[in-house]
Amino acid sequence: MKQNLILLFLILLPTLANAGTAPPPTIPAARPDPKAVLDYSRAVIRINCTAQFFDFQRPWTKKNPLTRRGLGAIIGPNEVLVSASLVAGATYIEFERPTSAERTPALIKHIDYEANLALLEAADPAFLQNTQNLVLDETARLGSIVEILQLETNGEVAPTTGRITTITMAPGVIDDSLSLLIFRVTAPVQQRDYSFVLPVVKDGRLLGMGVLYDSRNQTTDIIPPPIIRRFLQDAMEKTLHSFPRAGIRFTPLRNPQLRKYLQHTANEGVLITGVDPRSPAAVAGIQKNDILMAINGVAIDPDGSFQHPEYGRIHLSYLITTAHRAGETVRFSLLRSGKPLEVPVVVLRFLPEHQSVPRYWIDRQPIYLIAGGFIFQELTRSYLKEWGNDWSNQAPQRLVAADFFQKSLRPNGEKVVFLSGVIPTPGTIGYENLGGTIVESVDDQPIHSIAQLKEALTTTVPKIFKIRITDDPRLIFLNSVTIEQAKLILARNYGITQLSNIPTAVPPPSQPSKSSPSPIPPATPPNVEPHQSPQGPEKPSDSIDSPSPAEAT
Repeated sequence: MKQNLILLFLILLPTLANAGTAPPPTIPAARPDPKAVLDYSRAVIRINCTAQFFDFQRPWTKKNPLTRRGLGAIIGPNEVLVSASLVAGATYIEFERPTSAERTPALIKHIDYEANLALLEAADPAFLQNTQNLVLDETARLGSIVEILQLETNGEVAPTTGRITTITMAPGVIDDSLSLLIFRVTAPVQQRDYSFVLPVVKDGRLLGMGVLYDSRNQTTDIIPPPIIRRFLQDAMEKTLHSFPRAGIRFTPLRNPQLRKYLQHTANEGVLITGVDPRSPAAVAGIQKNDILMAINGVAIDPDGSFQHPEYGRIHLSYLITTAHRAGETVRFSLLRSGKPLEVPVVVLRFLPEHQSVPRYWIDRQPIYLIAGGFIFQELTRSYLKEWGNDWSNQAPQRLVAADFFQKSLRPNGEKVVFLSGVIPTPGTIGYENLGGTIVESVDDQPIHSIAQLKEALTTTVPKIFKIRITDDPRLIFLNSVTIEQAKLILARNYGITQLSNIPTAVPPPSQPSKSSPSPIPPATPPNVEPHQSPQGPEKPSDSIDSPSPAEAT
């Protein structure tokens, strides 16, 4: 009997020990983020775009239309985020519901070709009712798991899981002279329709827009949240203030012999090898052979990188193009002849029309003049890209050199006027094979724009003009009488009635003083066909604003 009581006591002991004590709490499941999207089919929209670009070989006309299809991310009431390259040169854009295939016209609300982002809206705002908005994810880091969204033909969402393997600075898709932050995701993305641009999500939030896919390495370049946030801020203000430049070039100071030659003992900093003449850095007084030690107190290592608290080691161009907006003051810590120097620089954004050879020229007709059958143009990178992906080797080399070395050859931003081709007329006999040669002067008057050329070829009396060019035969002679006669021939035989496109000149960006910032340059949308090849961005090397080797002058 006693043994039975002891056994009963032992059985009841845990219950007695817990008497009067609350049971241990149940750990609740993680609550879903109220802003997260669970049904992606209501947060994305198909985009159909018909585009037609100007023909830079025949600047009075356009090329054949083409169609692009992508997937947009719905981010607000009647607001859809896509890449600028999807809608570049657009003549018609429409939204298409993934499941029902209902369609409606869409309009560009804001576009930034350097950021490669565009904000679209439906012509009928009711079309995007009953959808869900994606909000930006700010938590992604190296190693984060994400999903790249695509659609099956039936409208079902087909996510592909991937991982962020690289966070770096890379050349832009449209303007490769500007380096911006990108996230690179490794994932085996399948070939599907509507994949020109793809939303990328993390935990129900928008991580970014996938714009370049490398099938060999199975990596997708993502425009990340910091770039999107800056773009949306500009869209709200209806301006282009983000992604400015300072205008300096540098070389790493990793080599011990170079540091010894410079008598630089610290294992920090980079050597400034060039300052663009009209740049904010030049106005602020930064000089060649200064050693850049820090930007806004952030130390720069000998390779030109710094330690970002969230992204790791990043190229220092982040501290200019991504961390600041145009008109803001950035503090440069320098060593000049061994003495420390603090220089405030008011960074600015340079639009294509402010460059000697614009890096891109989209949605705008080339600047040209046809005189007597001679086709004269102002050089742009878009014209050179008519020679394909290998344009730097295939295009006329004198024009390529004028583009690559424009800052040293034309420090004041003078345009490059060149003869692009010849149309047979009585005034062009003997000159039919000319093309790709730069115009130096007319009657010994230097020519730096099409507007100057037109003025130089304008006369009220019969006259023979002497046009000096860079290549054989070095001189072209053009009779003012044949210029007038050719107008009828060009219209009758070739259907060319628009003999020139000379827009009103845009003033260059105001130069800031050292005491106060200057006004921001006008925000006019720029122009050029986007790169669609899946080539991986190059690593930034010797320019604070640009990783392009062409900037190393």
